[in-house]
Amino acid sequence: TMRWELDYAKDWASSFIRIPDTYRERPTVEKWELWRDAKFIGEIGAWFYFYDFWMQGGFLEKYNYTHPRCVNMEIDCHPQQVVDFENLYTDAPTDDFLKISSVLDSSQNVDVIANQARDCVLRNVYNRTGHQDLNMHQASRPFPDLPMEYKFTLPQFDRIFNKTIDLRNKYLEEPLSLRPHVDDFVQILNGYIEENTPEFLETVDLFLEEYVADFLGDPNCETSTGTEFEVCDFMKNRLNHDIFSDGFYPDEFPYYEWLTERSILLRTYLNNGGNEWKVTTGWNGPEDHCNWEGITCAKIEEDNEFRVLDVSLPNNQLSGLFPPDLRNIEKMEVLNLTANALDGPIPDDLCTHSIGDKLYINGDAKNCPNIFDMSIGQYMPGCCDKILYDVDIYLNYFRILLWDETDCQALGG
Repeated sequence: TMRWELDYAKDWASSFIRIPDTYRERPTVEKWELWRDAKFIGEIGAWFYFYDFWMQGGFLEKYNYTHPRCVNMEIDCHPQQVVDFENLYTDAPTDDFLKISSVLDSSQNVDVIANQARDCVLRNVYNRTGHQDLNMHQASRPFPDLPMEYKFTLPQFDRIFNKTIDLRNKYLEEPLSLRPHVDDFVQILNGYIEENTPEFLETVDLFLEEYVADFLGDPNCETSTGTEFEVCDFMKNRLNHDIFSDGFYPDEFPYYEWLTERSILLRTYLNNGGNEWKVTTGWNGPEDHCNWEGITCAKIEEDNEFRVLDVSLPNNQLSGLFPPDLRNIEKMEVLNLTANALDGPIPDDLCTHSIGDKLYINGDAKNCPNIFDMSIGQYMPGCCDKILYDVDIYLNYFRILLWDETDCQALGG
């Protein structure tokens, strides 16, 4: 980009030295990423501040006053036209090109070339930027061969779309909707969202591919089998995750953690007889898993993240081994899988969280490793905070209490 070509110059002298290199270079991926990640938030903020300032005639919304030079009319801070830069890169005049021409033609003390010569100049400028030494310039967007490494990350796209949508909605309402050229402005913002959505979806696809490669170790789902293949195939497909197409773009959304929790819950469904569950509302579908039956999510204030807090599927015909993956739902506070047909003990990691008061577990006696004290007929404190008693154990306790025998055959009579 030109910012790179000018070596991120901060003054006229240093930028002047770099003029011969403009329209000729692109930074290395490493330098682009350093600039992108270090400056992104500030650049996006400045971008939207620029729009807001001029569309409101120099009003500084942050400070709730109009810039003094705009008030004194030293500068006419009201837009004469609103144009889309993307529509200027063409070899024939567009409506946006004609807008600029009309403003310059009506301006005092501005010398412009004759109208009949403008088409010729435009074509030559276009052809020059198409030269082999110049064809990497950002002005050639949309640039179909631009490597993915030079594009924005998924969270950055979220912020871009979020800010764009907020700005558009802001100018759809009165009194701002009554200002001059607002219709053109809103149309450009809508076009920006539409034109950049395919690039956003490409970024989503790449992110999901990288996720399954990292979490499942199989980027193309070629080596996975059985349940693991089903999990991999489901997680890799963008269409299985409505969150990427619901029109909401939350800032700083914990995508990796969200996908990890989704993978764990999906694996639980597949490994523990999900097709036979009594209630399966939402499960194994594209809707946000926070809306699946028995799953409750909430915002973790200290982390500013929206995570799974409660997994409660009592008496829902879960079967198979007690799902060990649940231990990886890091923020879970409540787990209730009572009155199901699960085998095996609750994993040690879950018990550790429960004993440390980070997790409340409501479990079946056969899954809870808590010690049953025969002398008092109660389970001792331990992994499970609440235990659904095994009737046989409880009756056995009463046999010992009343007859001091665990084997009734020895009593006789």
